[in-house]
Amino acid sequence: MPFEVMKAPDIPMVIAKLFGHGNRESIDNLFSQAVSLMDEIRGPRCMVIDLRTALSVDIGVFVDTARLYKQRILTPRADGPTFEAIIGKGDAITQLSQSLDQAGIVMPIFKSSEEAITYLSLKIDTESLTQTAKRKDTRVFSDEKLNNFLPIDQGTPTQVPEAGGYFPENGVLQLKAEELQKVILVCLDGEAFIGRRDSKHNAPDVDLSLWGGYQLGISRRHAKISLSKRQTLQLTDLGSANGTYISGKRLEPFAPYPLLDGDQVTFGKLSLKISFQDQQSTTKA
Repeated sequence: MPFEVMKAPDIPMVIAKLFGHGNRESIDNLFSQAVSLMDEIRGPRCMVIDLRTALSVDIGVFVDTARLYKQRILTPRADGPTFEAIIGKGDAITQLSQSLDQAGIVMPIFKSSEEAITYLSLKIDTESLTQTAKRKDTRVFSDEKLNNFLPIDQGTPTQVPEAGGYFPENGVLQLKAEELQKVILVCLDGEAFIGRRDSKHNAPDVDLSLWGGYQLGISRRHAKISLSKRQTLQLTDLGSANGTYISGKRLEPFAPYPLLDGDQVTFGKLSLKISFQDQQSTTKA
């Protein structure tokens, strides 16, 4: 069979893997089975589409089928929203990402299952906070469930993610404004707030007022960077007036997004290059 679709045990997630050459028939069947399994899940749910085992993918067919899938799966349901992520690498996956963006289809692409699952778990938690608070339930997507599920990558949560997702213990976050030739080093202890100070408010952890923050559209509390227990970083826009972007894609306010080593992040009109460093190499530099 050129594809495999299954539900993850005890987690509101469907895993869909494509093998061989992804043609119209295999892609249609993959999405069709995924929809059927997604319909069986109550509450917020998500799907991981693993393209790493595919020899090729018909991008036009994939985008058209994904559009139909979105129309089908987004039929209003009172029990919770749906999110998706794709795992893949290479030039063809880059072209697929661009085609999905052009079609207005939100299916972010990651290079490892750990990054995809981290993103989806954050989305599930974020969107369901109000509901779970009302029911006084525990977290919808617990770390324990994530740890039990991660072997789809034949790895463990302690492995370094492939695409620069692991932040070194006692590490230093470097934010570099290449156009201004300026650098800020941040020693993360849980979280750091990014913004600008004024006469009525205290300075945030990362104060961009000295870099012309007001003129560049930086809000007083623009965004925050959080360090998880699994040594990964998340970037959250705090409802800023001029937005926060990762590699040109605007973040939804108050929704955490994975922050990776090498990412280009824009706060308002200020673009910064993100680098992860350990304290030893920073001290030597």
